[in-house]
Amino acid sequence: MSVLKYFYILSCFKFCLPFSTPPIKGNNHFMFRIGRSNLLKTSLRGGLLAASVDCFGRDRLLKSPIASVCSENEMTGSKNENSDFNDLWDWKTEQGIIKPYLDDRDYRFITLENGLKVILVHDEKADKAAAAMSVSVGASNDPHYIPGLAHFCEHMLFLGTEAYPLENAYKKYLASNGGRSNASTSMDTTTFQFEVGSSHLKGALDIFSNFFIGPLFTESATDREIKAVDSEDSKNRTDDGRRLLQILKDLADPMHPYSKYSTGNFKTLKSNVPANYDTREELLQFYKTHYFAENMGLAILGKESLDDLENWANGLFGKIPSKPLSKENEPKDLDRKVTPFKNLPKYIEFQPLKESRKIIVIWPLPSVKENWKDDPTHLLGHIWGNESPGSLLSVLREKGLANSVSAGLRTSHEDFCLFQVTVGLTDKGVENSDAVLDLVFSFNNIVIDIKDSEIKRIWKDVREMAEMNFRFTPEIPPYSLSTSLSRRIQLYPFSEVISAKKLLQKTPNIEICRHFLNHFGSQNSMIWKIVKSEGAEDLYNNLEKWYNIKYKAMPVEYEKIEKWQEIEFRGKEMHLPLTNEYIPNEFGIKAQNLNADAPTYLNIGMLSPPQLIEGEGFEVEGGQLWHKMDSTFKQPRACINLLMSTPGANDTSAENTTYLNILLAMIQKNLAEITYNASVAGLSWGLSQ
Repeated sequence: MSVLKYFYILSCFKFCLPFSTPPIKGNNHFMFRIGRSNLLKTSLRGGLLAASVDCFGRDRLLKSPIASVCSENEMTGSKNENSDFNDLWDWKTEQGIIKPYLDDRDYRFITLENGLKVILVHDEKADKAAAAMSVSVGASNDPHYIPGLAHFCEHMLFLGTEAYPLENAYKKYLASNGGRSNASTSMDTTTFQFEVGSSHLKGALDIFSNFFIGPLFTESATDREIKAVDSEDSKNRTDDGRRLLQILKDLADPMHPYSKYSTGNFKTLKSNVPANYDTREELLQFYKTHYFAENMGLAILGKESLDDLENWANGLFGKIPSKPLSKENEPKDLDRKVTPFKNLPKYIEFQPLKESRKIIVIWPLPSVKENWKDDPTHLLGHIWGNESPGSLLSVLREKGLANSVSAGLRTSHEDFCLFQVTVGLTDKGVENSDAVLDLVFSFNNIVIDIKDSEIKRIWKDVREMAEMNFRFTPEIPPYSLSTSLSRRIQLYPFSEVISAKKLLQKTPNIEICRHFLNHFGSQNSMIWKIVKSEGAEDLYNNLEKWYNIKYKAMPVEYEKIEKWQEIEFRGKEMHLPLTNEYIPNEFGIKAQNLNADAPTYLNIGMLSPPQLIEGEGFEVEGGQLWHKMDSTFKQPRACINLLMSTPGANDTSAENTTYLNILLAMIQKNLAEITYNASVAGLSWGLSQ
């Protein structure tokens, strides 16, 4: 029923449209597109409606067959309020791996004799095969005297092995068989991935597996690849996101691993390496220390049977050493028990290279790695990023101070995570940044003071939307899926390798939520103002070590901290998100049980045209109602197209086109807030000429 209520909201807006509705003809029309999609960014299939804007009222629409297309609870596995997803989720593999309703791939988890965790994926339709290896090592493991060594090791691993000594053997094989590859290094993880034509998987796996068995790390490749890393580092220096990251690392305690310079360059890997250390020797020791089977996770996806994939995994990857061959390179100079950020709160400014107007507030929080089943940042991200009436963004927009608010985890590590709220400012917001911060911390106080009952209510919404999105997750491409699974198999139980952090616990852990909320005080924040302003750099008193970025970092005045701790918003009401009434609770599909006695307009194939519906409730003046039932894909998705005609759209002069564009922009802006809850529940709408 929520789809139709949403449609009613939009159709009511017709009274504000300054045009008449003659019979539809030619191209003189606007189009409302209203879709129920259980996953955003997914193509909508199901129903089709074409009519003039005055075709029908709400009551007549709600009585139509369209309103009941997805209203019957006929799908196996429909929502059960009393179920726990881990025990009663209906869609699992024989091994008990939880997967989405739409996922027809098969999965198998195995552990090789050497301790390597492997997730195998059988997809008989796959035209591409893929594999990925994730290693639990990253920049935080770099020795202090060679920053960037983990990243450099990632580069060097591709350049020849004992079994395949030619440096380009891997890339040449992939290129000649419709493939591609990549690798990445984060603070804690290094991941290698490839995809290739589905008939050439075994050959690619053979070359790939030898990276982790017998890499050459030749001297000639070492010198050459240092220059490649240096080139990558130079490119990164023009990216404002990277620049912010480097300042953030500069602010971290130098004894904490997060402070390390992760990319590396010619200086860190060559010219500034201490005389008693050799880069290649350190590289060999680093590899022997961290690249062993028990420290890795492998994912393989192919059209072959799971038995065949398992045999390949054992035969090709079983030779990887089980334990580290050396521990000489393990860094002993840094300590994860050290608090990464001290002397807070801080106020920071730096000059972006590109035009930008932002205020960012970052709170260091406890790690969510161990509490991933009860991760409260799901709840906090939903509350802070909400855009419905009464939200932080709603109030900021009302005052003309901001255009956007986004929120969520910036980064997550073993011992801490960073939660970030970003406010996109208007010109007025730049001039009144103190007022923006007052509103941010007013809302923060509302969040901190949230009642237990409100935590449970909002968690229920977040959980139900997460469940809906997971249930109808569209097929993930092999390349992306294998990359994700290779890391997830190291972090979560194998039964939840797909569903972890996508399906949430039925009820929130109030104690953990309170523990996290205790870290959201203004006294524990980093406040960033990022606005391009000529000459401002001359007043900055700090210099970041690696990129040489000038920035300002200063303590926040005690008076402001006190003010923000007590501040309450006065004026237009600002509050926590209300219950989202658009979240569906039934996913039945009438197409599941069509029979010979079903009406013609319901029992038609995918290639058949839409049907003009006739009879009581559909004879409307000045318009027509059409419908097409999807009996092929059988998903609870629907789309309503409403065609509204106006003679004005035929005038293509520059002046009239500008007026029309302004009109469309005004409509979308005015409807954005009241339709936000519908959009996060999977309903989308659009308006075009």
